[in-house]
Amino acid sequence: MNEEGRGLRLSVQEALAAIWIALGAIVVAATSRQWSLRPLTQAEFLLRFIGLLGAMAFTSLLYTAWKSKVEALLSGHWRGVLAGLSVMVMFGWLDVVETVFEVPPIVHFYKLGCTVLATLVAGWSLASYLTDLTSGLTAKRATPRVDPLLVLVGWLAFLTAVVIAQRPWEWPTMPEPKLGEVPFDIINLAFDAVLGTRLLLESRRSGYPARWLLRCGSGALYLGAAASVFTTLDDTLIIPHVVRIVGVSGSAAVALGLALALVAYYLYGTTALRPPLPEVTRPLGLPEVGPIRSRRPDEWSRLGTFSGRVILFEVSTMRGYADALEDLASHLESEGYRVVLIGRRSSPAAPKIAKHASLALYVSAGRMGPPKQVGVGEFEIGADPAVILGMISRAREEGDRLAVIVEDTTGLLVLLGGESTYRLLRAMIDQLAAHDSVVVIVLPPEAHDPKLVNLLRSLATNIIDLT
Repeated sequence: MNEEGRGLRLSVQEALAAIWIALGAIVVAATSRQWSLRPLTQAEFLLRFIGLLGAMAFTSLLYTAWKSKVEALLSGHWRGVLAGLSVMVMFGWLDVVETVFEVPPIVHFYKLGCTVLATLVAGWSLASYLTDLTSGLTAKRATPRVDPLLVLVGWLAFLTAVVIAQRPWEWPTMPEPKLGEVPFDIINLAFDAVLGTRLLLESRRSGYPARWLLRCGSGALYLGAAASVFTTLDDTLIIPHVVRIVGVSGSAAVALGLALALVAYYLYGTTALRPPLPEVTRPLGLPEVGPIRSRRPDEWSRLGTFSGRVILFEVSTMRGYADALEDLASHLESEGYRVVLIGRRSSPAAPKIAKHASLALYVSAGRMGPPKQVGVGEFEIGADPAVILGMISRAREEGDRLAVIVEDTTGLLVLLGGESTYRLLRAMIDQLAAHDSVVVIVLPPEAHDPKLVNLLRSLATNIIDLT
């Protein structure tokens, strides 16, 4: 999991998806006057409309995963998955349109191109992401008992039984085969099969829970390949209606179910934390401070004066530390420091610290432009070092000693990268240390590369272990 700065610039996959969708808008606008109503088949319309809603819901779920999982934000592959799914949403919309209107061939072939592009971009990005993730994944919940490969084998056996029951050797050839669509089907088939095999082989070298996720992804891709097989048959042979429904729609539905299971378990059942480092950081010359909350004012007083210090709190993501940070913020406030919070609004610790802060800066990946006031003394700001330093500078000009608590260092590392975050913290320390102020940095060391953790440790005058 590389933590170098990636920036928020468009990736190649995102640019390609944006261009393709823009091209589709042009095609639709240019041909819309040639569309004519066709007889509506309610079942077909309903099925395709549900497919469109499923694609939109799946994209939204993956966006939620991207925003909430640190390692997803660190991976450009995840943005590629979202780009591919945005093209699939375009396909779903055109698929619904074709149930209502007779459209020119160019619109139909553009829709088929959407499936190829979405498979190439989303499939490859997801496979690459899952492969990269296997080395740093641990389970918060037990892996599901159902093996995805058993689901795959069971569905393929059911498909085989259905096909044999319909006597495939008696299926006639279409009078006018849709040969123009066959290449699209073959590309999807080949690509899904290759990626499915790649994940299956990778799963053999991985332990749980990564193995379950890889098998889930492999099963979904193989089922996509199975759907492409039946789509190819439907373009060249006159196949029974039940075979078409079970082979194409049924396989796609089971593949979507496996994909949803993959994302749900990854999002709610795992955490991409590296195993704890073999060495345990101890407080340097300070009494131990546990994560148990205490309102006694002498708890933090035993540490002496905080002025001019840079204190690194090493915390665990598996244990609560919000109460300890609230106690520290309360103590600093009582000592006459003007507390400034830099964090993530949705963090469990942020609202507790904010109760004692005169200024709270919530860093948001989606915020562009100047800071936005969201409450009394609370601002939403973008991941811009100049803005962060400027807000701190304005607070310091009022003459008070500042206690800046960087509660979400991980978020800064995600949005800015390791080097830029180090430079920001270095500039912040240089700005405040000479003015009897204190900087508190909160970091879960097990979630980051040891080299980066050691680099941040070099900034600290004191390290307190709350893991």
